[in-house]
Amino acid sequence: MFTTQEKNYIQDINELTDYIRTDSDWDELRSILIEKGFDIAELLLVSFMEDEEMNEYGVVVTYNKKVFEYERQVGGKIEQFTLKEITDNNCRQNDFPQIATALKMIDEENK
Repeated sequence: MFTTQEKNYIQDINELTDYIRTDSDWDELRSILIEKGFDIAELLLVSFMEDEEMNEYGVVVTYNKKVFEYERQVGGKIEQFTLKEITDNNCRQNDFPQIATALKMIDEENK
């Protein structure tokens, strides 16, 4: 059972994940993630934000429950893409409450 807050996160996660999978405006990020070895069909984009300086920040959770934080400059090269696994970093994961909801979504899907 999901709480009201979790249901709100699920809506956001589903929307972001749909963008990364199908929206042509997200082709650049999708291509970078694929080049980094991710299977787009097997991940959830759980957090996404941009700043005024064209930097982008996000968190992806894979279906095998690996959690990654990324940062990139929009329009930049893949070398300007930083990726950090935070699967075992509970302190960092606490900054993104959507992660726990994404993991719960994966568990529910696998029941």
